[in-house]
Amino acid sequence: MPAPATATATGGTGGISSDPFNPANGGTLSAASASPPPTGTLAATSVPAIPGNPSGTPSGAPGGRGITYQKAERVWKTGDQWSPDEKYTINSGETLRTFLFFWNDRIGAATQALGYSWLSGTTLHRWCPEVHPQATWQVCTGVEKTKGIKYLGKNTTAYGPVNRFWFAEMTLKYGYVPYLCLTDSELQSTYGGAELNRFVSFRAVPAGSFLTIPAGLLSWRPKAPDTKPEGAIPYGVGKPEYAETLYYKWWYLPYGALTTGSYLDTLIQSYYNTTNLTTFDGRPPGTLILENAEREIDRFGNGEWCWHLTYQMRFNYNGGKGHNYKLGVVTDGSPPAFKYTFVSPGPTQYDPGSIPDNAGLYNEREFANLFKFG
Repeated sequence: MPAPATATATGGTGGISSDPFNPANGGTLSAASASPPPTGTLAATSVPAIPGNPSGTPSGAPGGRGITYQKAERVWKTGDQWSPDEKYTINSGETLRTFLFFWNDRIGAATQALGYSWLSGTTLHRWCPEVHPQATWQVCTGVEKTKGIKYLGKNTTAYGPVNRFWFAEMTLKYGYVPYLCLTDSELQSTYGGAELNRFVSFRAVPAGSFLTIPAGLLSWRPKAPDTKPEGAIPYGVGKPEYAETLYYKWWYLPYGALTTGSYLDTLIQSYYNTTNLTTFDGRPPGTLILENAEREIDRFGNGEWCWHLTYQMRFNYNGGKGHNYKLGVVTDGSPPAFKYTFVSPGPTQYDPGSIPDNAGLYNEREFANLFKFG
């Protein structure tokens, strides 16, 4: 995984750099003496917009990573609180970091910290989660708590009055996720833009099958000094065949990407019960079957709807030939032998990756398209 870039804080004057809580200013809670801006936030022109405008029309803005709102990591003079607060085990780790934000920036900051995605035409853009600046394998997985500092009064909302503060003290939780969090530019430079390589987790489960060879097809061939039994075996003989069920889970897709009738929804419907036309994730042509595509609805950190999509595929090597080849007994001028052979209603034999539609048991499709939007 490429080393994640660290987001750079931006903003206008009168921000964190001059607030009395900033450690650079020697600030503590009791030192708060400066007057807050009238709304308790930066001037509207100074607040960075959330890239991608997830609540509105999809934007063509490129993706990025981390929090662009102004922030300052908290420092306490007492010894009972600290930031960062880290712990590590052999297969996991967790970090808590506490920051000050302007109160009205807290929801936008949380949205950026947790990440989201959006579509621009046929291109998927992602704003990746905030990353730990040193333990870069940890990303923000949640906001543990938010506490208001310096009470400013009430705001009136459609759901009733709510407290308003000058600052929000937010504790971000960092941990492990089972996929690479790559920005748009990192994905393009490292993997040529192939979405299979980011926000996709993988699981393989043994799923062997059992082939029964019919009675009479096999014979006993005793070797001296054994002479009995001889002749055809009068019962079916079992032969285990190795197989796996593969699960590719594609996390946090924008809601519009999988609605009924969308490009990806239509493509999936046409790909069920087909095999891979070309090598897919290292598996040779014809060795995978798309069995299922499970859709799970969820939400981004700002409440927007999103999807998780899990592809279920069955992998059978079958002598490197795949699902359109079945084990048979063949003779080619030599003694009969078992061999994986193309099965078809017609007279022509085809190699995997070149089978016309309806000529074999399964049609072939380009599985790389399952991770595209047009």
